[in-house]
Amino acid sequence: MSRINLRGVIVPSEYDASWAAPYIDKGIIMPESRFRSMLAVAAKNEPLTVYVNSPGGSVFSAGEMVNAVREWKAETKQPVEVILGALTASAASAFAIMAADKIRAHSNAKMMFHGAWTVSVGGKELHQDMAALLEKINGDIKARLVGKYGMASETVTEWFAEGREGWLSAQELVDAKLASEIIADPSDIIEMTPEAMGEIEGRGLGIAAFANSIQVDQSNEQEAKDDAGNADADAGDGASNSDLESVKADGADKADGKPAGYDAGYATGCADEAAKCADAIATARAEAEQHDANARKLQGEKDKARAEVEKLKADQTAQVEAHKTELAKIQSEHAAMLADMQEKLATAQTKCERLVSGGMTFSPESADKGNRTAGDVDPRNRLHPALR
Repeated sequence: MSRINLRGVIVPSEYDASWAAPYIDKGIIMPESRFRSMLAVAAKNEPLTVYVNSPGGSVFSAGEMVNAVREWKAETKQPVEVILGALTASAASAFAIMAADKIRAHSNAKMMFHGAWTVSVGGKELHQDMAALLEKINGDIKARLVGKYGMASETVTEWFAEGREGWLSAQELVDAKLASEIIADPSDIIEMTPEAMGEIEGRGLGIAAFANSIQVDQSNEQEAKDDAGNADADAGDGASNSDLESVKADGADKADGKPAGYDAGYATGCADEAAKCADAIATARAEAEQHDANARKLQGEKDKARAEVEKLKADQTAQVEAHKTELAKIQSEHAAMLADMQEKLATAQTKCERLVSGGMTFSPESADKGNRTAGDVDPRNRLHPALR
């Protein structure tokens, strides 16, 4: 049987988008288009089950989901069963009664009907139109409840009155013929084999308080033996109540009425449980010690890493200071060299100026005044006659 889960608030198809995928997967919302997609891939050769756990939502989206189910049924000729989860309310309730051929409810199921509502902004006429629309929506649901399920019109009308709600428990759903049955909770029944029962009883651990059902598998041979025994008893084979009591007494401790081996079994069971507890404690202690060792190791590695980081910081600081000192030394040396070069350049410029100035003002008269003859400066005189 195919199954579709209708969980969360019923919303329009525009919510069937990538940004809403986590909310859809978690059962927070159910877009109409997503429901139709699941219905499209459902097997068409077997009945369909729709599990509903929804507070309701968009009545028009729920209506389209109903239409999709009706089309699926017309195409496949297969019935649709709706299973009610913990909550089926509002538009989800409308979907359930409109789409289902059969409704079953979990024992904790609650179903709620109420009048449709909306928010409108406009004048008197617009609000009147919206009120008429809401009444049409309510009328479809009320007609279904009264017509198909035979509910009293007065009760249904009261549910759909302004501000009212009609809540139904699982049993009330069955009583009202909305649901055909209540799904039993499997956890209420504990199935145990005779071997398990014997083991438990042998260890003195009675389970009568919670063993509501014991499933015993018997072979045909055993059944035949039982039938034969019953026949012998009916025929009056001479067995009396005293004989039965003596049989019971054979397996009992006559002092306190306990079954034979009860105390030994109980002691063995306690010893086993104590051993298991001791093993669990030892395992937990070993794991705790291992965790402590790991924590100490990690702390040591952390301290070592912190020390290395501090050393790197100190080395980096020392290198920076050394670079600064070296740079200052280089700058000082460059400044000294520049000053020396500037001084030498000034000296050279002064010498050049004196040389040029002296050459331009030289004459024979000045040479004579200096007790020199023209022959003393013959090379210059020859090269520069204008200087004579």
